[in-house]
Amino acid sequence: MSHLMTVKLIIWLLYFFGKVDINTNKNTDKIKMLIDFMLKDINEMYGIDFQSDEQLKDNLIAHLIGLQNRIKYNTFLMNPMIEDIKRRFPILFDISVYMADQIQSFYHVRLYEEEISYLTLHLMGSLERNGERESKNIVIISPVGKSGMQYFNRRLNHLHQYDVYIKSILSCFEYDKVQLYRPDLVISFDDSIKIKEYPIYYVKNLLNDEDVENIYNMLHQNHKGNSLNKDSQESGFDELFDRIVSILDNPEKAEALIKRG
Repeated sequence: MSHLMTVKLIIWLLYFFGKVDINTNKNTDKIKMLIDFMLKDINEMYGIDFQSDEQLKDNLIAHLIGLQNRIKYNTFLMNPMIEDIKRRFPILFDISVYMADQIQSFYHVRLYEEEISYLTLHLMGSLERNGERESKNIVIISPVGKSGMQYFNRRLNHLHQYDVYIKSILSCFEYDKVQLYRPDLVISFDDSIKIKEYPIYYVKNLLNDEDVENIYNMLHQNHKGNSLNKDSQESGFDELFDRIVSILDNPEKAEALIKRG
């Protein structure tokens, strides 16, 4: 099943638990204003523009009206994939946390992380629909050599709208080979290494969440509009969404997604 089909199933889930009608709900206009405000802020703070995606706006309206109903009955959505979402799409989840802050103020309620993660799914679906994911190439200068490839791939594979490709991991004695790969960014664990031709980010220890966010910011600032590698784009969405669909296909498992207060 394609990830776009799966996005629709996820939206169906949110409709099902919220039983919403965005055309008749009396708070729709206020919710639209909240969403426009959030998307404008996201563009200014993160440099990612969701404002022209009318489908995303409709999905968020439906989600928030459904949330209003869930608040009324003290039932909230759980998400068994939350740790995967946070690990694979940390920036999108960070944006979702910002959105949750605004939503909590609007509804005067505290949201569970699982509820917040469904906002991330909406943002993922928007990026997917609009084909905004692009590729970035990185070279890493590290004392652990190629043995760290799996770890670095796991941390950097998807940075928001970017699919990141680690072209090579070089030792500190091989840094002169960086130019062979023409990277968008060099990540170095040795701050004595200086490379004039390419932007460089220095890491002190292992890549923590702050490092990942800083790396994304540097890639975004030095954006060059590289072409998209579609196969890599689809793999992360497909794998994650297919796992969610396997849960939705089972009514008993779907029922387990409800968290009652």
